Amino acid sequence: MTRATTITLFGSLCRYTQFTLDCLIRHNLAPVCVILSGYGPDNSERQSSDRTLLKPQAHPLIKLCENHRIDIYYVANNTQRLKQFLKRTQTDYFLLSCYPQKLPTEICSLARHCLNIHPSKLPAFKGPDPIFWQLLAGETQTGVSVHKVTEVIDAGDVLLFEPIAFPEGARLHELHSLLLEAAVTKFSELLQSPDSDWEFQPQNPHTTSWQNAPLENDLTIPRNVTARIAFNLARAYACTDSPLKVTASSRTYQIRDAIKWQPHPDSNHLGNENDQQVWVSFMDGSVLFLME
Repeated sequence: MTRATTITLFGSLCRYTQFTLDCLIRHNLAPVCVILSGYGPDNSERQSSDRTLLKPQAHPLIKLCENHRIDIYYVANNTQRLKQFLKRTQTDYFLLSCYPQKLPTEICSLARHCLNIHPSKLPAFKGPDPIFWQLLAGETQTGVSVHKVTEVIDAGDVLLFEPIAFPEGARLHELHSLLLEAAVTKFSELLQSPDSDWEFQPQNPHTTSWQNAPLENDLTIPRNVTARIAFNLARAYACTDSPLKVTASSRTYQIRDAIKWQPHPDSNHLGNENDQQVWVSFMDGSVLFLME
C-alpha cells in the first residue's frame, strides 16, 4: 500500500460483524467507523445531529469499538443522512458484514469499492443464513466470498473466494471465526496491490441457489438425513437463538446439544441413555443428543 487505506464497516450487533471487526483490527485495518442499521439504544432517532453515537453497552462489538476509539454510527432508513455522513468520512472501501439492509447505488458509489463478505462459494447458497443450508445439505467444503455490493442481494461480481473445509462438530461461532479470518487475510493481501490489478468475476447464473432464513419447520432436523449431517447441524445451531428440534418415538424434543454420532447403529442400542440424553436414528446411523 502506498498510503493508508481507510475502511468503513457496515454490520449489525452480532458475532459475525464482531469477528470481522476483530480480524480487521488484528490486520492493522481498523475501520474509521462502524455503521449499524437501526435506531440508537434509546429507540429514537436524535434530531439534533446527523451523527449518532451509541451509548456504552455490554455487547462485545461495542466494547471493541470503545477500546480502539472507533465511532459507531447508527442509521435508521435515512439514505440522505447516511450519504452526508459518508461524504464527510471519505473512506476508500465500504465492507459489509451481516448488514441487514440493501445499500442503494448512490451510497455504494461513495467508495472506491463497496464489498460484502458472504460465507459460501457464490453463486451457491445465497441468502441470509447460508451456513445452515450448507450443513443441512451435507456440504463438507465451504468457503467465503468477497463480492461487489449491488442492489440485487449477493449478486455482485466476486473479487475473491477462499475455500474452507467444514470442521467436524464445529460451533457456529467457530465457523464464523474461521471464515472471516480467511476473508480478511485475503483482502489484506489484495490491498498490497493497486485496485487496477484486482479481478472481479461475474457469477454464473446457471449455478445460483437462494435460501431464505430458516423457518420454524426448517428447525426440526429431518430423519432422512445422515447421522453426520444431523450431528454437525445440531453442534452448530443448538446453542443459537433458533434452537433445533428432532422427533423420535412420536415425541418432539428440543435439542440442547449433540454429543456424538455413530454409523450403522445397533437398533438395540437406541433409546434413552438417561432422562436428558437420547439416541435418535437417522438414515445411516444415530446421534446422541442432549435434550431440554
